Amino acid sequence: MDRAEGGVATIEAPLVLETNAAEAIAQRILAEQRAAMETLHIGLGPAELALEPGDRLTFAEEVFEIVRIEDSDVREMELRRTHNGVASMLSGVDPSAPQPPQIAPTPVFAILDIPLLPGNEDDDRPLAAVFASPWVGAHDLYAGATQTVRATASAPAIIGELLWDLWPGPVDRWDEGNVVRVRLYNGAIVSVTRDDVLSGANVFAIEADGEWEIIQAAHCELIEPGIYELRNFLRGRQGTLHAMAAPHPVGARIVKLDQRLTRVGLGAHEWGETLEFVVPPAAATSASNRAARASLTLPHAGLRPWAPAHLCARRSASGDVAISWVRCARIGGDSWGLGEPPLGFPGEGYVLEILDSGLPIRTLSTAVPSFNYSAAAQTTDFGSLPGSLHIRVAQIGESGRHRLEHRVNHNIIVEQARMAGRV
Repeated sequence: MDRAEGGVATIEAPLVLETNAAEAIAQRILAEQRAAMETLHIGLGPAELALEPGDRLTFAEEVFEIVRIEDSDVREMELRRTHNGVASMLSGVDPSAPQPPQIAPTPVFAILDIPLLPGNEDDDRPLAAVFASPWVGAHDLYAGATQTVRATASAPAIIGELLWDLWPGPVDRWDEGNVVRVRLYNGAIVSVTRDDVLSGANVFAIEADGEWEIIQAAHCELIEPGIYELRNFLRGRQGTLHAMAAPHPVGARIVKLDQRLTRVGLGAHEWGETLEFVVPPAAATSASNRAARASLTLPHAGLRPWAPAHLCARRSASGDVAISWVRCARIGGDSWGLGEPPLGFPGEGYVLEILDSGLPIRTLSTAVPSFNYSAAAQTTDFGSLPGSLHIRVAQIGESGRHRLEHRVNHNIIVEQARMAGRV
């Protein structure tokens, strides 16, 4: 009801409204009705042919809408004043209306079978990184012949891909030469100090033929939305030197290692077996035809020994070659106290290979980090004393299976290493 002349209007509409919303609509209708009572009749010349009903004209700061045009010698127009209110007639009328449902998309996921991480040395399960946009809820991860739930991702992981090749770099010191750009599908990363990196910040994993190189980056500069430039690296972290590809190519997957990732439960018999992993859209089952799938064989990287370091060979006057190396501790290797770091295995053992043209011609096991390659054995293998040797050493893990994987993936290789003291 409006007290102005002609201030009564009746409408019929199937609406359920709160009191404030109904009053706002009524006031808007009455205001428009009063405004419509003010009309203008004008005549314009043929130069204004572009005007048509529905167009609006302003006279003395009042807005009028053209409701009718009659063309003759002049263009006669009927205009009606419009209401200047800016509030929507339906503003506030749907406070409890449900939002349009979001469609859960097919997710992207990665399974990371990586070495033990600092602070989580007692958990050797693989990690799962899951991403979807929009993220409408937690995603279950299924695996195995019976497709049982092995993990639930409650937050989208920071996953992306390389836009530039990342070439090999130094290990155990700063890689200041390489620069790489990456596209992240979501999330944000920031630069940190080198002290922060040494304390465990900005840890990433880059996939390389099923293995993952763990790196850290101090410099992370946002170039444009979603694209970052990374530099000042620490490479081959946690014994992943073997996964440093030459190079990591454009398109290689990169994952930030943080709390967004979740652990995947596996049975002891499932390590080393090919398993089908399935991640359906949020709230869907493994039978969904929009689920993401991958068949993977996980070697149990958390239990593998790290590659030995400081492999060297020295020939004595007798022609024998003394070969030695230093083992790398998988757990508890950062202590500065006296004594050797923990072995991490029931016993210490190594496999040593002497190679010729890339193929082993002598393979042996030893329980100590050294071996004397006699002159007689060299003559047997090469026909004479060689001027250089190609040597490969791997530490033995808890079983022959781990040893084999370690030999394939974690070897220190000395290519054509010149032996000191050769006579």
